[in-house]
Amino acid sequence: MKIQFDVPPLSAEKSRGVPVKYPDGKRHVPRWRWWLLLAAILALPLFFLLRMGWGFLDKRSPATVMVEQIVLRAPVSAQIQDIVGENVLVQGGAILVKLVQHDVDTPPVETESLQSALSLAQERLRIMALELRRRESLERQGAATRQEVESARLQWIEAQKEMGVAQRDLAANTIRRPDATMELLSPAPAIVIRNFARQGEWVQAGEELLVLQTPNAPWIQAFLSPEQMEFATPGQEATLLFMNGYRAAAVVEKILPEIQRLPSERVSPLEAQSSAIVVRLKPLAPLPPELSIHRLPLDVRFTPTWP
Repeated sequence: MKIQFDVPPLSAEKSRGVPVKYPDGKRHVPRWRWWLLLAAILALPLFFLLRMGWGFLDKRSPATVMVEQIVLRAPVSAQIQDIVGENVLVQGGAILVKLVQHDVDTPPVETESLQSALSLAQERLRIMALELRRRESLERQGAATRQEVESARLQWIEAQKEMGVAQRDLAANTIRRPDATMELLSPAPAIVIRNFARQGEWVQAGEELLVLQTPNAPWIQAFLSPEQMEFATPGQEATLLFMNGYRAAAVVEKILPEIQRLPSERVSPLEAQSSAIVVRLKPLAPLPPELSIHRLPLDVRFTPTWP
């Protein structure tokens, strides 16, 4: 059996020297179309590779703009008689809030519980007195010992003390106190940026009333990874990179004495959220008003110091 191999055609458009007319869909595809398809497929992976390479070369640290703010809280539970509004500029020592502690009667539930406790104490004292007289009578008849009588006497004395405590609690709870007025003053010149309460409302002790923002110059709080510990040095130069393209020079002013976690909104999905060294930077020039916003995000690029 012989196997005969045909010579392959030299061109797809000719078969044994005879031209073959293919339809338009089967004609020869230009080479540039294959390059275009290859570029479209590799564009996305190349973009991520370039981003990763640039991120490796251009080390940036997340940071936020910090403006000094003061939170004013209610020192006691009281009613607000007067309170300053928002967007009001106040001077140091100015009256911000007036609180009034009214003379409020004792709640009925608390009074009833104290009266019930007093009634129980009186009933126990009556029972202990009857038990003491019974054992004294038995002792005179020789049917009880002196120890049993002294034990009943001690229980009767304890019952007297309990009734005295219940009487004092009930009397102290019914004492009426006069109204007390309290004024909360501004600790420094500031502007009221937030108001949580209104005139006439009742507030609890520790409840937030106002948020004040001082006119002091803002500072930058940056988060450094442990690999960037070399930049956590007072006097280290850095560049502030804002999202709108504005750049400003700054220096490290101090290092906070505790480790914090990176803000979740500044962590890439491809990175693990880890602890960071927190440093405070001082801009060398005043920031524009539109960038002096509390907790405004930005990036910081530290200038490496070569030996």
